[in-house]
Amino acid sequence: MDRNLYERANDCRWWALTSSFRKILSKPERTAADIHSLEKILAYINGLYTVYDNLVIFDRQNKILAVSNPAYGDCVGTIIESEWISQLRGTRTTQEYVVSKFEPSPLYNNKPTYVYAAAIRSEDDMGIVGGIGIVFDSQPQFAAMLQDSLPRDADGHPIKGSFTLYVDSDMKIISSTLKEFEVGSEFTVHPNLCKMAAGEDAFDIAIHDGRYYAVGACSSAGYREYKGRNDAYKNQVTALIFIPLGNAVEIDALIQADQSFQHNQFRPGSTGEASKEAKEYATFYVGQNWFGIPAAQVVQATEPLNIRAIPDTPPILQGVLQYQGNVIPVMNMAEMLKTEINSPPESRQVIIIQSTANSPQFGILVSALGEIPAIEPEKIKSISDIFFCKSNSPAVGVTRISSDNDQNDMLTILSAEDLWQRVNVLRLAREAA
Repeated sequence: MDRNLYERANDCRWWALTSSFRKILSKPERTAADIHSLEKILAYINGLYTVYDNLVIFDRQNKILAVSNPAYGDCVGTIIESEWISQLRGTRTTQEYVVSKFEPSPLYNNKPTYVYAAAIRSEDDMGIVGGIGIVFDSQPQFAAMLQDSLPRDADGHPIKGSFTLYVDSDMKIISSTLKEFEVGSEFTVHPNLCKMAAGEDAFDIAIHDGRYYAVGACSSAGYREYKGRNDAYKNQVTALIFIPLGNAVEIDALIQADQSFQHNQFRPGSTGEASKEAKEYATFYVGQNWFGIPAAQVVQATEPLNIRAIPDTPPILQGVLQYQGNVIPVMNMAEMLKTEINSPPESRQVIIIQSTANSPQFGILVSALGEIPAIEPEKIKSISDIFFCKSNSPAVGVTRISSDNDQNDMLTILSAEDLWQRVNVLRLAREAA
């Protein structure tokens, strides 16, 4: 942007030196031929420099004498009363120029733009006799710059849902590739990103219209002497790029689930060498519940990528999975517990279980894998002892395991045989039906 506008600052100063302009404006009175000459020169320049919508020449009373674009013929004879015109009177050398605020202008069909202007000095360099104003065609020019700045995918196409903006230090939107951000309106999505010092950049996450976006922002640093240390003109503009991350409600739910999952992850303490009677248990999580099964009965844990649902099966059966040439059923324990898996998809696993060498294999869909602690038999409390009766639950016992931070958590020990019986009963019932 600054590279482009640097040339606008140069153009107005160069054209203010045009000898015909200086000669005609130095006259006490101007003829119709003089005005026609001004119009002809302006039209010629504008034809070569299409980044401008209009060029105007005005006299020392700020009255417009000529325009390059006939569509603004009604402006001829009117007095320019903008703030920048008074600033122009304060310039002392041909190196100075002024720029309007980004605001609606009658010289641009009352749409917001920048007008760059330089004083036209008398032939004898004794004073200012008028000036030239060049009206930047901001809408298509800024739109093209932003369109070129859109992030692209591997095929070179703009990333769907992404958009870019220019915002000034007053939080006014200069241009945007998204129509809902109207030019001239206030930018409110993440205003702090537009308050950086010149040349600074930043990255943050913002929410807009129910979606999260990754936002990159960079504050203009000027170009060469334009907006530099010795340039009186300062106008901080921030370029922002928004890249969509996803639906805010869905992402918040995933974050909450991940935080809950991490909170419930339990790390057993280091208790030294286990006794010879201790047995290792492979542990896993289903929602917020922590379960264990004898490690010797666990064949493998695998990602749940190729589970195939089977029509007309109970919810407890997630589907079937092909494993080492065999098709095995996969059990969804979350359905049995009437809870949710409640973990990020990348944490979920299918544990392949086989209670004995001759037993059939089956899988359990779990939220995440846990530790493999060694537990002495006497530390496991039998479920039947707790409830003083025979239980139909696949749980056979519970135990408390201490962590390194002296916390305790309850581990429920499951029976692989009882789990298989549940899967098998459902299979037989379906066949009988």
